[in-house]
Amino acid sequence: MAKRYSIKEMAELFAEEMGIDFNSYTVAEILDMGIEKIKSPKNHEIEEWIDNIKDDYKKLQVEMEPHIETTLKDKPVFDVLKKIWALQTVVTDEDVQEIALRFEGEFKDSRIKKKTNRKTGMKKETAQLYSKIQKQYYQLREQGKTQKETLNILSDKFNRTPQTLLKITKIK
Repeated sequence: MAKRYSIKEMAELFAEEMGIDFNSYTVAEILDMGIEKIKSPKNHEIEEWIDNIKDDYKKLQVEMEPHIETTLKDKPVFDVLKKIWALQTVVTDEDVQEIALRFEGEFKDSRIKKKTNRKTGMKKETAQLYSKIQKQYYQLREQGKTQKETLNILSDKFNRTPQTLLKITKIK
């Protein structure tokens, strides 16, 4: 059975056969040059087949452009993906699960998770302020002040309404 080539591999073969540098032209341009070289009245089917492949490849390039830009920005993950892609050409006795485990660690190392706020969704400063308000509220209440007096004192001190302070102290 004949080996099946990808579009890129076919373009590389054309470039090598024609003696041109593969990196100097796009794949579509190389395929165009290859078509011109092999064109003859007997090869209408080949020309049509290559034209279809070329059109498909151009569409694919347009569709993949935003994904390629995103991938290139995420360099650590892109490097791991290149290693995985390189495994296609390597013959190995390594089990698929072992390969997955090997790259799992590299993917975890490449992802840097941003630090998030507390589970409450409050900023650290807000949480500290609320804690301070709650402590002073309970100290004033232990001194024998009424709830209304305590909330009015704290309202003046922290520039908050008594209703807000009541919610902060979780007293209803």
